[in-house]
Amino acid sequence: MKRVMIVDDEYIVRIGVKSMIDWEKWGYSVVCDAINGQDAIEKISQYSPQIILTDLMMEPVNGLELIEYCSKNALDIKIIVLSNYTDFEKVKMAMKLGARDFIFKLTINADELLAILDNVSKEINERKMSGKDAEMLLRNNAGVIRERLINIMIERSYLNKADLMKELCLVNVKCDFNKTYAVLFLSVADYNIVHSSGETLEPDLFSASLENIVGEVMDEIIISQTFRYEKNQCIVTINLPRRRLDREFIGKVQAGFLRIVKSVELYFGMQIYGVMSKETVGLENLSNAVADCRRVMNERFFMKENKLLLCTDEKPKQQGFHMPSDFRLSDWREALEDFNFSEADTLLRRTISYFYEKEGIEPYHVREALYELYRVIKADGLTKGIMVDKLTDDNGMTLYQAIFEYDLLIKIEESFLSVLGLYVKESSKIGNKKLKKEIAKIVAYVKENLSSELSVATAARVIHISESHFSHLFKSEMGVSFVDYVNRLRIEKAMKLLIETDKNINEISYEVGINSPNYFSILFKKITKMPPNEYRNSKITE
Repeated sequence: MKRVMIVDDEYIVRIGVKSMIDWEKWGYSVVCDAINGQDAIEKISQYSPQIILTDLMMEPVNGLELIEYCSKNALDIKIIVLSNYTDFEKVKMAMKLGARDFIFKLTINADELLAILDNVSKEINERKMSGKDAEMLLRNNAGVIRERLINIMIERSYLNKADLMKELCLVNVKCDFNKTYAVLFLSVADYNIVHSSGETLEPDLFSASLENIVGEVMDEIIISQTFRYEKNQCIVTINLPRRRLDREFIGKVQAGFLRIVKSVELYFGMQIYGVMSKETVGLENLSNAVADCRRVMNERFFMKENKLLLCTDEKPKQQGFHMPSDFRLSDWREALEDFNFSEADTLLRRTISYFYEKEGIEPYHVREALYELYRVIKADGLTKGIMVDKLTDDNGMTLYQAIFEYDLLIKIEESFLSVLGLYVKESSKIGNKKLKKEIAKIVAYVKENLSSELSVATAARVIHISESHFSHLFKSEMGVSFVDYVNRLRIEKAMKLLIETDKNINEISYEVGINSPNYFSILFKKITKMPPNEYRNSKITE
């Protein structure tokens, strides 16, 4: 495991490089970082890096002076320069002073970084592991080890407290649990949803990056120790300067928390929420402090604006739950059945507003209440040929998923309103009128099987009537022939695929159930008044 130090005066660069690769997977460990050459020189003796990635333009000691220091003191450290395009003259000076390679930090990518690291690594003379090396290896894997230790402490599964304390010392844990301390519990909302979409880092890399961000911020404002905990959470333990939670201490933690919120939103596009425990003393009380934080974290469900929650402000919970006296599920059902979507929207918003205003409600009661609204709109959809479970929000979540998987009520509200909007559009396609049961069944069948063969004969068999009777019944109910209806839906789906994917015309043609690309193009132009490619280009330029 090669030991790496990152030196740059820009916080975003340090975090970016740290988060770019899974260091330990490729045989490296970022043992520390530094904000300038002076900071790096002070840390070299403590962390013994074998490789340093350094910026050149820093104060008070720049990268060239750092390289010169390593060279003059015969330090066996390989230097890689993090350069800007305008620094080329300085890069040449760095190479003369002993730097081994350079990389442009604005265009750096994981493969390029690994290739340079591997080339430099070949120059490092390996030696047998001594006791000191074993200790260094332990320090190199400090983040992973601390994660294991925090779990052991919370679960109280350690056998010998003295041995545990030794391990904490070996990985430089900066919190004395024998003195008064508090716990800052941090959790990223909706991590599983964002991760499943492929829009964030792999879990191990995300966890390490989150630990880096939290640790970097908290270390600047107060002596603390950050532990990665599960894939989307961090625990920070902080010794209290005056042995109690006073206003000044809480203010410092709140300021740090808000900085973390901004950083996580900036780098990952996600929201992180935090709870601070009451003051406590002793390793044996860590588990209770974390449990208190987890319980209070449930309150984030109702938060519209992010703020640090305090266990000292915990509100009592209701023993039971009742909907407002003026709420009737039948009103919601009637509004949907009568296509009175303005009233349905009002009822939905009013119901959710009640949840925000009523203190002490448990989130699972809210989810259950919203599930009842979902059941009604799903049942109503069956009478209109609308498959509610096929309607999704901007994150690709169905209404059922949104109700039970989003961590925040505001996200559930947004999803419900989005799906209701789509429901209104689907209802308009049938002329906002009730359909006969047989036709509603066929409308749903068509949407479910759009890429399959859909003929009048097939549809008639589904509802067990003759073809001629079906054709007459369908046109009477829908105002268009069955063939025209199917073609319209297929072209609508094709329009969406042309905008949202890079699939070619042939692929889209087959996906919407038209096996002749030529016929598809003719039909597309007939309905939209322009060829498929022209339609795609017009949407790209909008």
